[in-house]
Amino acid sequence: MDVHDVGDYKRPLEPGMAFTIEPGIYVREAALENLPPTPENKAFIEKIKPAVQKYKNLGVRLEDSFLLTESGPKRLSARRAAHDRGAPRPFLKRERTPAQQ
Repeated sequence: MDVHDVGDYKRPLEPGMAFTIEPGIYVREAALENLPPTPENKAFIEKIKPAVQKYKNLGVRLEDSFLLTESGPKRLSARRAAHDRGAPRPFLKRERTPAQQ
């Protein structure tokens, strides 16, 4: 897991602290080159190669902000309207790699 925030990661969260949860997926062709050359990995690479070529250098990340209160976390991020349920969240981002900019 990658982190990009500063702070003491051993310090427990306390009421009044804010934090984000940002799960993401990034399709990087070069990442496949870092896999050990086992038969399983070679088969995996061949299987996903078309998808990697189609989506290479794209990234998607969902960002949710929270405030920790005495009664638990309170979500600060915008919620979808009832008629939008099932649609992508409004803050879904498509990111570009430096090579695409």
